[in-house]
Amino acid sequence: DAIKSILARSGSCRFVDVGTNIGYFSLAAAALGCRVVSFEPMSRNVRKVVSSIRRNGFEGQVSLYHNAVGDVPGQLVSVRQTAPTNAGNGQISPPAAGTRPPAEPGPEEVYGVDYVRTVLLDGVIDHDVELIKIDVEGFEGQVLAGARTLLCCRVVRHVIIEFRPEARNQPGCPGRLMLTWMEGAGYRISDINPAPYRTAPDGSPMPSARTLSASMDLSKFPENLLFTLLNPSRHRAP
Repeated sequence: DAIKSILARSGSCRFVDVGTNIGYFSLAAAALGCRVVSFEPMSRNVRKVVSSIRRNGFEGQVSLYHNAVGDVPGQLVSVRQTAPTNAGNGQISPPAAGTRPPAEPGPEEVYGVDYVRTVLLDGVIDHDVELIKIDVEGFEGQVLAGARTLLCCRVVRHVIIEFRPEARNQPGCPGRLMLTWMEGAGYRISDINPAPYRTAPDGSPMPSARTLSASMDLSKFPENLLFTLLNPSRHRAP
């Protein structure tokens, strides 16, 4: 797949996995010899990833954070399972009105809900990165907003995100603002899985990978986007 292909041809294999789930991509990257920084807010997933890291001897390669990633550090958020058929996926939101979350997050879920603290990528990552993968159920814009220093001052060659329809009009970080900012930071936008004759949700033809831009109709965008840094030399930290 695209993630393995990018990492396999990398001369400096550093991978950041935001929304690790049960660890498939983090473990695959570690198997390729990459240094991996992983973020996962759901306790059940964290336990599985920790077990897999130990079983495969990747303790020295994978750093795992039991946190949500966003644009405000230290915020207590809740993480709920999004679908009964996919126990590994969770959606992040502030604690619901009327609930009394614990003062501090704990190692176990509370009545089926995880409470965790948020971190910024800018607060954790201070080195060049070959690829950042972001799969956070509509929270992608906030993750990128908390990584602006990293994206501007370090070389992050590729970023892969899910761009679901519900994420395109998120309050506080709408999809077009996110795309425009990434273009301004020097990234080309493309479809991670370009294929002929694809159609948008409304049945109209999907644009080719070479024509994606922030000014396009957002409904025409595919759900998986690849951002590629066009001029890495401009992003070297002083």
